[in-house]
Amino acid sequence: MQTWGISGPDWLKLYGVLLVAPFVVGLLWRLVQVMGLGRPSATTSTSLTVHHLAYLAGGRRRMAESAVARLLAAQRVRVSKKGLISVIPGQSLTDKVERTVLGLASRKRLPQVVGKLGPLATKVNGELAEQGLAVPEKAVQLRRKAVALLSLAFVLLGVVRMGAGVANDRPVGWLVLEVLAGVALMIVAFRLRRRDTTLATMSGRRLLREAKAAHRGRTSTGSAGLVLAGAGAAGAVALGGMALYPDPAIQTALAYVPASFSGGGGSGGGGSNCSSGSSCGGGSSCGGGGGCGGGGGCGG
Repeated sequence: MQTWGISGPDWLKLYGVLLVAPFVVGLLWRLVQVMGLGRPSATTSTSLTVHHLAYLAGGRRRMAESAVARLLAAQRVRVSKKGLISVIPGQSLTDKVERTVLGLASRKRLPQVVGKLGPLATKVNGELAEQGLAVPEKAVQLRRKAVALLSLAFVLLGVVRMGAGVANDRPVGWLVLEVLAGVALMIVAFRLRRRDTTLATMSGRRLLREAKAAHRGRTSTGSAGLVLAGAGAAGAVALGGMALYPDPAIQTALAYVPASFSGGGGSGGGGSNCSSGSSCGGGSSCGGGGGCGGGGGCGG
């Protein structure tokens, strides 16, 4: 008698399909989200800032980088050689992103600031989603959670099938390998859940292309050009990260990560400071005679 009425070879084929099915569904689901199906038509608001573009281009880290670039230009922060951000007293800020980053940045490194931007990133994501430029954060999280849970369910199904096959005195060698492959896929799925939830729609990506064209000087019109107008270094950083910041010393300092750094909320020692106009140094098988043919197979 076949386990569950399905022969080993047939089960191996079916189970292989089941293991990849969550990822296929996830990719199709993601495509629907990016295309903006079922979402409001895209509208570009004049309230968009360079930090919204930064979030679309690179998530909360890029948004923090663009804010730091603006704060450096306004001489509201300085950065030490070891990447510690110090706040310079001054007038209150009107931009909510810059105000939040400034409040979090004192004696912190950039990754520490990014780690505390969750509520602000959710708010910015909501503003972009309302305009059809980004996929809502919760929708991205739901898709990733569904893929991960489906992967877990199919791994457990394979384990149950192995137990049934062994109880039925059937070879399960190839099924063991498939289950191990399923475990690897499941680990990938759960790790993907921890990634940044930023996902631009087709309209959002179009806006980013327009912004990059405006940054290269190909055009200065349109909503993207208006957002970048007067952004200075923050505009370049928003589109390409700190690698495009004009001061190499600042680039090096903000990329500094000490060997013991864990991304927590502490702060380290000082060191000389870098400002937007200064420079400072950086450094830093199923063997045997059973076979996989015939009615038994190696799939239990």
